[in-house]
Amino acid sequence: MQHKRIIIPALGVLLVVAIALVCGCGDTGTDLSYSNSGTTPVVTFNRYQAIAPIYNSSAPVTIIYGDGKATQKKGPYEFTTGSLTGDGLSGVLQSLSEEGFFELEGEYSGKPMPGGVTEVLVVRLSDKTYEISVQSGQGPPNWEKIVSTVTDLETSGPQEYIPDTILLFVKAEPGAPSAPNVMTWPGDSEDLARASSAESNGVKLEGEEASVAWKAIQESMKGETEVTWKANGGFYTYVYAVPVFPGIPEQR
Repeated sequence: MQHKRIIIPALGVLLVVAIALVCGCGDTGTDLSYSNSGTTPVVTFNRYQAIAPIYNSSAPVTIIYGDGKATQKKGPYEFTTGSLTGDGLSGVLQSLSEEGFFELEGEYSGKPMPGGVTEVLVVRLSDKTYEISVQSGQGPPNWEKIVSTVTDLETSGPQEYIPDTILLFVKAEPGAPSAPNVMTWPGDSEDLARASSAESNGVKLEGEEASVAWKAIQESMKGETEVTWKANGGFYTYVYAVPVFPGIPEQR
């Protein structure tokens, strides 16, 4: 009888361990505290691909700030913002912990593939920043679930996000083009002139100027024909804007 009393608890412990392994429970010792600032990004997820910058390939797919506000990329010039529902940011971090994110290696890569995508997930906690980079097809077994955790977000009252700050890029044309789709630039013509100068590496616009330029480019991208912009007697092509998000380094 004494022998049985010793074995039964041992079997119970083994059963608990087995259940934990089946559930895929990951790291539980990570300090998941973070800054609750509305300008401090806690979770940032990017997909990088070698395509023309006009399509905003460098803009983050997901940004979750410390106050629970999430900004998500739906298209090159289509972003939404809203507050996380349910368990909010703490719930997202807890899910990442259970999925083993904080135990991953820093980089998963293989032989580069033409047109391949590299995904980068950064989580900034109070005591440490975790950055994991995964090349197409090289991720750990749980990577798709981790990506889903930071992209399939539920938010209350999502609204269109118009960036308050942008970087404007422009190419000046030497003369009137033969392009069929010529439109008058609705913003300040000097913005185009400055952005197209030889020494320009993108002109920063803020506030109303940024909003007008962003909406003009956003509308122009809906058509199938490239727009040539006309302003103050000049003509400009390859006009695009890169959004600048609070707490995120500028992408040029």
